[in-house]
Amino acid sequence: MIEVRHLTKRYGTHTVISDLTFTIRKGVIYGFLGPNGAGKSTTMNIITGCLGATDSEVLVDGHSISEEPMQAKKLIGYLPEQPPADGLFQAAFASSCSFLNLADFLSSSAKDASEGISFIPDWI
Repeated sequence: MIEVRHLTKRYGTHTVISDLTFTIRKGVIYGFLGPNGAGKSTTMNIITGCLGATDSEVLVDGHSISEEPMQAKKLIGYLPEQPPADGLFQAAFASSCSFLNLADFLSSSAKDASEGISFIPDWI
């Protein structure tokens, strides 16, 4: 389960997300819809720990993304709309944000998911 409580993100005096709260239950598919600039990508980047929030509590299966980032990130996977383009940063970003295990969070175990992987690049 993913719990987002009172998520707020500000850039200076400009508030882009204000007091957003929701819960995503295990095994249920959700859509995240809104116009450009509504804060969808910012929210996803905060949930996955790729961006810090101004104020919030984000729990992934009970693990705080800010206090237990490695435990939380092991349970989620996220490929952003536009990943960073430069080589070394892209590799670091991919290993910390994109190639994380979502299988355990959804239904099967991490061990089951890893058995289906035949190639993992050396930089991961």
